Amino acid sequence: MEIELRPLNLGEILDRTFQLYRVRFLTFVGIAAFGAAILLLWQLAQVLGLRFLFGKQWPPSAAAAMGGVGSILSWGVFVLALAVVLAAMNRAVTALYLGKKIGIAQSYSEVRARWFRYVLLSATVLLVAGTPILIAGVAIFVPVSLAAGIRSLWGANILAFIYALAGLVLLVTFPLSVWLMLRYSLANAASTFESIGIRPALRRSVLLSKGLRSKIFVLLLIAVAAQSLVAGFFILPAIPLILRAGNAVPIGMNIYTFGMGFISHVLTLPIYGIGLTLFYFDARIRKEGFDVEWMLDRAIEAEKVAEQTSAPDGAGAGFDPA
Repeated sequence: MEIELRPLNLGEILDRTFQLYRVRFLTFVGIAAFGAAILLLWQLAQVLGLRFLFGKQWPPSAAAAMGGVGSILSWGVFVLALAVVLAAMNRAVTALYLGKKIGIAQSYSEVRARWFRYVLLSATVLLVAGTPILIAGVAIFVPVSLAAGIRSLWGANILAFIYALAGLVLLVTFPLSVWLMLRYSLANAASTFESIGIRPALRRSVLLSKGLRSKIFVLLLIAVAAQSLVAGFFILPAIPLILRAGNAVPIGMNIYTFGMGFISHVLTLPIYGIGLTLFYFDARIRKEGFDVEWMLDRAIEAEKVAEQTSAPDGAGAGFDPA
């Protein structure tokens, strides 16, 4: 499958995303399964750990706090695994653009040598984009944890004011976090395709994503909506059983919900991964004339292949017939 490189609008990028996904469905699903499997194993370990703590008669508040921390860490684990997944998808999309064959193992083998770079890059983006949310979380957690003392000392009015202030902080910081994430959303593709380090990749993403961030946000919304719909389709029938079980959710029910989450991630993650790679190519085409550079490289490569195939035996290796 060989695809023409040219500037695309949002609708064309989305259409090409689903086209590539449909053509190589099993390949992209297999690539996505790696990150989803890591998240699944982490969630199962978290559930088993909480059950162990409850079995040791830990206070419910302490176990609940551990569960909250574990849920936050789950997102971190998934994002870090996502870094390698997105890098592998970038290689797969690039191969499809070149008209070359690509598989799951080959996609990962091409990014294996630099996997730690992609993880560090993803962790950096997560830290930068997550800092405003962390600040908002502290701003909300502190008044909530001191609510009883504040109410007894100063009454309900000051407590309501603090809650309103914390909500305002969250209202401001969440869009800021999303904007930062969009600003660095092309860093992984830049690092993978151009073989550059963390700081150059971040700078490249800032440059390339300018003017495309609202469109990338639409892609993110579509991916999140698709993941929610797929997960809801599988988990919705189990909700009555979960509500009936209350706090004592059977381990089998946990495994079922995590398994359905695994399926939803595997099926919808390629939408985001393929789309980001297409936005990266589109940004370079618009700002750097990458399509012309690509065609020249392809022409030179084709000319070399033609010379090698048409040359007499041994001529391509420096053999002198005379």
